[in-house]
Amino acid sequence: MTNPSKYKKPIKINILSGTFDNAKYLFIIALIFIYSTAYTQNNPTATAPPVTENFGTTTFTSLASNFAAWTTNSSPIGSQANAESSTPNGNASITAASTTQTTGGCYGYATSSNGRFYIQTSSNATNGTNQLAAAIDATGLGNIVVAYDVEMISANPRTIGVVLQYRLGTSGSWTTVSGSVYAHNSSDRSNGNIDSYNLTLPALADNNAVVQLRWATWRGSQTGSSSGIAIDNISVTASPYQSNYYFRSKQDGNWNDTNTWQASPDNSTWNNASATPNHKSNTVTIQGGDSVSIAATDTIDQVVVNGILAYEDVSGSTPAIYNGTGVDLTINGKFYDAGPNSIVWFTGATWSIGGSGYLIRNRGTSSNNWRDNYQSGIS
Repeated sequence: MTNPSKYKKPIKINILSGTFDNAKYLFIIALIFIYSTAYTQNNPTATAPPVTENFGTTTFTSLASNFAAWTTNSSPIGSQANAESSTPNGNASITAASTTQTTGGCYGYATSSNGRFYIQTSSNATNGTNQLAAAIDATGLGNIVVAYDVEMISANPRTIGVVLQYRLGTSGSWTTVSGSVYAHNSSDRSNGNIDSYNLTLPALADNNAVVQLRWATWRGSQTGSSSGIAIDNISVTASPYQSNYYFRSKQDGNWNDTNTWQASPDNSTWNNASATPNHKSNTVTIQGGDSVSIAATDTIDQVVVNGILAYEDVSGSTPAIYNGTGVDLTINGKFYDAGPNSIVWFTGATWSIGGSGYLIRNRGTSSNNWRDNYQSGIS
């Protein structure tokens, strides 16, 4: 690509000279507009889940507003690592097609009343490894699941690869979603073979106004014609964001395992949790008969221990007790302070113990924090 920086020369307009050429002025404004838009790509509009897209039944040349087709820097991209670190740099055009293609680019491909988004890789410096992108609005939502199909459209000796990635907002680096790698050619896939994916985004994506998704592609180094793939039957679902719910244990387990918990928006209706509690949650209760372990650096608040809560001896773990509403840790059962580090107490955080409660410490960590943060004081 031509380096745009060489065009960054100051433009002087003498408005006070008494002479003003409207045509020249409008031409300059047009140049500024072209410069500011020529090197960027359009961002898809973030849409709240559920989102479904099967691309219809006929050929097409445009996408819904919550999807986009992008070109990338350094195209064609020859490795997964380079695809993952690539930067979108423009909008890819979409050409209607009813047969497989040999020219690199994006196609609104349809046969037998089945439309899908088709990427054909090639050696083309602009359209050799294009990308499909989407955006969702996950405000108030969590447990985001992205499902889609990858179909081999043009099976040739050269591998075609694709990974699903996400990022928060419309800029910055991308994160590859675990389990999303597709890398195949004619040696193990034939035309029409379909691989189906059902992937959960990391909790970091929860409760964000803009989460961008992209299918980043690359082409292998084998000799022979390039392969192509289609992406189809995209579905994005999510659940109400549970981190600020009420939580209660449902069995023995680790604090950071969703299988340990049930969650409720009203402390009345309970369902299996899709998130784990933290200091932003409402009351968190370890029920009698349940044993929950903390083995990480977690920040907790409004925790009521009726069963057992144990800070385990795991190197590098340092839980913290946050100063939220009311008493921050109530021990009616047993709390084991057996970790390698002193628990961190936020300023003003407090704890209390019931008549049948036990605080059991068997490490040489600070006992002063327990003394100094007891509700209403302790000697």
